[in-house]
Amino acid sequence: MDFDPILPDMLARIDHLGSFSNSSEDLTIAINNNGRYGYLVASKGAAQFLFNPIVGVFVTKYAISRDLFDDFMVDLTLRFGYRKPMLIGDTVLFGSTIAFAYSGSYFQLLMTRILQGLASSVTAVTGMALLAATYLHDDERSRAMGIGIGGLSFGVVIGPVYGSVLYEFVGHDVPFLVLAATILMVI
Repeated sequence: MDFDPILPDMLARIDHLGSFSNSSEDLTIAINNNGRYGYLVASKGAAQFLFNPIVGVFVTKYAISRDLFDDFMVDLTLRFGYRKPMLIGDTVLFGSTIAFAYSGSYFQLLMTRILQGLASSVTAVTGMALLAATYLHDDERSRAMGIGIGGLSFGVVIGPVYGSVLYEFVGHDVPFLVLAATILMVI
């Protein structure tokens, strides 16, 4: 059985090019020719790359030089803690995932991908900082961070397969709505 990638099919639908599953080589070239597919795929990772250091500053006092900004960073950590950034990140991820499912233009797809990158950055950095603060012994911390990073990696590997199967057999919106429901259970 041949499963079609979700993003090219969504772009074909938005651009009124027909269904990707009934496409010819010309349709694939039309989708990839102007770089929009590549930009869409890269936008989430680029957002995470840009926002990870910024989020790190807000959730951990050791993100920048302790000698210069220690009191400022301690105040930020005490003010924001780990719970608020995690709640904000999960809420933005929930909203952007639902918005992505119903995006009707390339601009909307791109903006929701960037928001997903920002939200992923907030939750991943906050989660790792929380693990580092919770597990004080090196052995425990190493094990907890290994499990955390392993969970992230598992999601990156399994997510596209799971999404493609749901997309193919159940419908366009379902993978995103199932993911949003899972995020809502975490919140």
